Amino acid sequence: FLLDLPMWEPPIFVAGIKEITMNRFTVPDMSCGHCTAAIEKAVKSIDPTATVACDLETKTVAVETFLSERAVSEAIREAGYEPSSLAGT
Repeated sequence: FLLDLPMWEPPIFVAGIKEITMNRFTVPDMSCGHCTAAIEKAVKSIDPTATVACDLETKTVAVETFLSERAVSEAIREAGYEPSSLAGT
């Protein structure tokens, strides 16, 4: 005799997990699809779970990640672009 009840598992808490934040940058030298692909690849190389949204019209990049703004900025810089933070705007 089996009961058809949903299984319940307690939440898993892992020490050291950081909060996911949205980092926004303006990247004036981003001008084409190659640029957006290079920026996305650079960010995902340091956080494969990051969500990266590039907007060529406004020359902005939004990155949802657990990494610091500084780490994301440095990854974009290493890809050959000069990001400026849009924090607080």
